[in-house]
Amino acid sequence: AIAAALKEAKKEDIVAINWDANKNAAANIFETIGRTPLVRLNKVAEGLQPQIMGKIEYFTPTGSLKDRIYYRMITEALKRGDLKPGMTIIESSTGNAGIACAFVGGMLGYPVVIVMPAGMSEERKMIMRAYGGQIIETPGAESDVDLCLEKVKEIKAAEPGKYWEPNQYTNLDNIATHFTTTSPEIWEQTGGEVDIFVATQGTGGTLTGIGRYLRKMKPEVKLFAVEPTEAPMLARREWGSHRIEGIGDGFVPRNLDLSILDGI
Repeated sequence: AIAAALKEAKKEDIVAINWDANKNAAANIFETIGRTPLVRLNKVAEGLQPQIMGKIEYFTPTGSLKDRIYYRMITEALKRGDLKPGMTIIESSTGNAGIACAFVGGMLGYPVVIVMPAGMSEERKMIMRAYGGQIIETPGAESDVDLCLEKVKEIKAAEPGKYWEPNQYTNLDNIATHFTTTSPEIWEQTGGEVDIFVATQGTGGTLTGIGRYLRKMKPEVKLFAVEPTEAPMLARREWGSHRIEGIGDGFVPRNLDLSILDGI
């Protein structure tokens, strides 16, 4: 029955998701990073006048937009000579960043050490290890990233020259990634009809990179950051524990340009 159905299938009926972007074989896994779909969220916007759309960033090798930034941060460091053969990549993360870092670093042949709070989900730790990452745990959970950053400093100081740290919170390649890839994708996919951009606040790279691009293309666009109610660092400079992994790290990162935000 299956064979018969396949015989009867018309050529025009046999298509793949994002066929135009993927009709040719990728030269390597890194070529599959980015160029993600933008989808109308019809149920969310039901009964509302504006259209609400979401960028489907889990259509990437490790399932998050962190693939974009770690590919650029690591490859640019190689070009500059900051990351040299024989060195180890070390990074602080609460989840997706560590996964992407372990993936990119491992694929390029570098050992990767991820320093993360002990209270983060076990499945994220398992995925990092599956990509070859070594995990060092620090006390606390999502809003205790400051302890991870201190641990990274301690490890680097103990063995100078052994480690290279991307540091997603301060690395300008994080911002540049979203300015040069994610933003033009959104602009093209919407035909330039973007009125409001909303993103959760993590490292600041997404909000700053996309925000600056959209403002350049359309000065009147509105930009909003989302953070946990329990940890309103941007709104009220208050720290608190929460259960949303990946955002609300307990401090205001250097990569976040607060001046471009219209609201929180």
